[in-house]
Amino acid sequence: MDYGKDYDFEKPFFEQFSELYKITPRIQLFNVNSVNCNYANAYRSKNCYLSDVDWSENCAYIIGAKCRDCFDSLICFNLENCYECIYCDNSYKCFFSIFALNCINSLFIYDSNNLSNCFLCVNLRNKQYYILNKQYTKKEYEKELKKYDTGSYKNLMKIKNEFLDFKLKFPRRYSYQRNAINSTGNNLTNVSNCYYCFDCKKGLENSKYILNGGFMLKDSYDIINGGVNSSLLYESIIAGENLSKSSFLISVVNGISIYYSIECFSSENIFGCVSLRKKQYCILNKQYTKEEYEALVPKIIEHMG
Repeated sequence: MDYGKDYDFEKPFFEQFSELYKITPRIQLFNVNSVNCNYANAYRSKNCYLSDVDWSENCAYIIGAKCRDCFDSLICFNLENCYECIYCDNSYKCFFSIFALNCINSLFIYDSNNLSNCFLCVNLRNKQYYILNKQYTKKEYEKELKKYDTGSYKNLMKIKNEFLDFKLKFPRRYSYQRNAINSTGNNLTNVSNCYYCFDCKKGLENSKYILNGGFMLKDSYDIINGGVNSSLLYESIIAGENLSKSSFLISVVNGISIYYSIECFSSENIFGCVSLRKKQYCILNKQYTKEEYEALVPKIIEHMG
């Protein structure tokens, strides 16, 4: 609040907002309720390094949610002891896999569901002890797997190339959707009435142009990294958790009726503010009464036009 300033109708709003943005102290990382995540954008996480994570623990170099003991993974949910996975969900001890769902102890899996002890497999469902989409007994599988010697880096690179060539032989879905009702986009899980949404899951509803959103995000438009019990959001980046009726935001959590603001938390009815906590009726970080605020904001919006 020490950096608050009066609104000047002789200058454009964005010029004044830019001046406030440059002089107001800001957080270096978006780190909320996390422990030992000093080099991560972390939400309710613990012991994570160089990652962008939610509800995760003991991870490094990942982008995901509800992951534990994972490394080098991208857009993953609910993984444990996994390495180099992309778009994988609800899996344990999976490595070098893409679009693996509900898989255990498997390596080099592509677009497969409910696999156990599989290696170099594509487009399989409810299988175990498969190599290159071929069925083996448990003993045969273990014997055959030893021939690949994945402990050798040279062999591992050779297997990676074999996997890339092998998966090109199979048809692919045009879009990866699970329980997606009346929706378009890709990598969608448990969403409905969504248009051009990508990497979204868990209760995203009635929204358009969302990237990496969900967890009960509703009735929103043009969002990157948004969600967690939020609604009626527009043109925002990293916005959510009990946030509503707000737009043009960057890194804003908890609140209602927040506009053109950056890194504000647990606030309501603020306009053009930076780095505020638990405030209301503020414009350019200056405090106003409810009546003053409600009278001034429409004039500023008209001035912006």
